Amino acid sequence: MSKLAARFNQENGQILVIGALLATALLGLVGLIVDGGLLYAERRQAQNGADEAALAAAYELRYGGSDEDAIVASFENAAANGFDNASGNTVTVNIPPTAGEHAGDPDFVEVVVSAEPTTFFIHALTPGGLVQGRGVAGIVPVPHPYALIILDEHACEAYLQSGAASLTIAGGDLMVNSDCQSDALKVSASGDLTVDGTIEVHGGYEIGGSGTVSPDPTTVGWTVPDPLADVPPPPLGAPAPGSTGTAASPETWSHGSGGDLTLQPGTFYGGFSANCSCTVTMEAGIYVMAGGGFTKTGSTRFVGDGVMIYVTDNPTNPTGDGEPLPFTLGGSGGLALSPPTSGLYQGISLWQGAAIDDRFKIRGSVDLLSGVIYAPTAELDISGSGSTGSVQIIVSKFYIHGGQPLDITFGEFVETDGPGVALVE
Repeated sequence: MSKLAARFNQENGQILVIGALLATALLGLVGLIVDGGLLYAERRQAQNGADEAALAAAYELRYGGSDEDAIVASFENAAANGFDNASGNTVTVNIPPTAGEHAGDPDFVEVVVSAEPTTFFIHALTPGGLVQGRGVAGIVPVPHPYALIILDEHACEAYLQSGAASLTIAGGDLMVNSDCQSDALKVSASGDLTVDGTIEVHGGYEIGGSGTVSPDPTTVGWTVPDPLADVPPPPLGAPAPGSTGTAASPETWSHGSGGDLTLQPGTFYGGFSANCSCTVTMEAGIYVMAGGGFTKTGSTRFVGDGVMIYVTDNPTNPTGDGEPLPFTLGGSGGLALSPPTSGLYQGISLWQGAAIDDRFKIRGSVDLLSGVIYAPTAELDISGSGSTGSVQIIVSKFYIHGGQPLDITFGEFVETDGPGVALVE
């Protein structure tokens, strides 16, 4: 019996040792789980802090702030998220980033947030460990809803609004590329300028008169490239059916009587002019006005789907009916035209070629027109009224005057990119 008791006491001691070892291991496992969860949460918090601080700095850069302004914005944002270079935290801001895909690019910001971890067990074994988050954000091109783009990069009064005319842009933004510091955009009118989105001006602006401007213009550090710059203009071809002009002997096709008319696509040497109480139907296709321009007056109404009208010069005979005249759209009746829905000229309705820098004139109603109005070297001069269909206007300069309101409704026919802010690393 004594031997049995001694053996039992010996095994009982071993069980106590094994139990103590298992308890230690279990305690360590619990510590790993608890501290691991804490470390993961704090690592996620540090990463979120770095990302948001980088975005805050990038937004500052996007809207024309200096590097110093961006750094201040980054530190303020980090502090608001609990990282303020105190209590073991470190926030480092690099403009440009010092590492990664965007290293050396001044349009990007790198933020590194380091923090002392809060642990119960592991930290005692691994003193000095830090949790860290790194975020890189910057200015990147993103699709932007520009309803009206003013391309001229240096003209003062590149956007000019005078008289009692009011302009309302629904569903889109206004962009003025000009760097004129006094008045790249000038509103000196009793009419209003109202834009659903933003009014962005690369240079300065002048607001006068009794009219209102909403929202307030924003001075930005960028310009928007011409989204159609790489699209080649249509070539001059055979005379359109029914026209009498040729390249060597251009003649403006003038329609003033005889009732309604149907046109077929092709080249009109000497251009086309209509002044009638009638409807001109344009069959789908490309209409090239080679000299003589395109003129609508009276109560003429144009209708057609899948139509683009291109006004250019006639190099073979540049005088008389071959003179390179602009678009002149006046009177009533409207333009119920829609652009091609496929092909090289998809989305473009009215294109005044680079060879013609005379004003693209709209007088009277422009009701129902849709598509892109494009005049890369000319000013669009509007003194009419009405409501457009879905349009984009891309012109060198823009001048609205007179006493009538004009409503422009944005429709995206050509994708335009503007600078946006995004996390990239």
